[in-house]
Amino acid sequence: MVQLDFKAQRIVDAKQMNIQFDMLCKLFGQPKEDIYIYICRSQYELKKRLHIVNVLLPDWVVGANHNGKIAILNKKQLDARGFHINTLCAHEMVHVFVNQFVANCPLWLNEGLAQNLVPEPKNTANAREQIISQKLLNPYKLSYDSGLYYVSKIIVGKLFKIYGKTQIVTLLKKCTDFEDNNIFGYTAIEALL
Repeated sequence: MVQLDFKAQRIVDAKQMNIQFDMLCKLFGQPKEDIYIYICRSQYELKKRLHIVNVLLPDWVVGANHNGKIAILNKKQLDARGFHINTLCAHEMVHVFVNQFVANCPLWLNEGLAQNLVPEPKNTANAREQIISQKLLNPYKLSYDSGLYYVSKIIVGKLFKIYGKTQIVTLLKKCTDFEDNNIFGYTAIEALL
């Protein structure tokens, strides 16, 4: 179940969050605890809510998750940066499920799952099309600063088309060595590009 703090109750679509939660439960299984969503005034408050005050986050971070809790900057800050609050909350919720059910999931795969399992706002489709026209790099070589989100979205999208969402999640939950895996591994991903 999704729990919203007082601020989140006023601006987050609880019905949409529970639909996302139910969809993720069907794919991954029932999480051990409820997922909590907090709205924060600053990145410091975000880190404090998640008990990660000593973690250095890049300035661009507008939402994060840790131990089943999601903290998002307030709607005014998200709007100023072009983010949709419900989409960002749902994106972080995917990370909560992946982190709980998939041991040592590579960053690119975790982000690709979140990018593909959350409906995309209409105004981001153009940016995605621009990236598709470029040569894709293997995501094991990427960081957040080098196109990780878009490349990961495209590759996980291809994996979903080939194997289906349910099969990919089943395989993820069983995988113990991602880099050498015949589906998620470095060589397998190179072949998809």
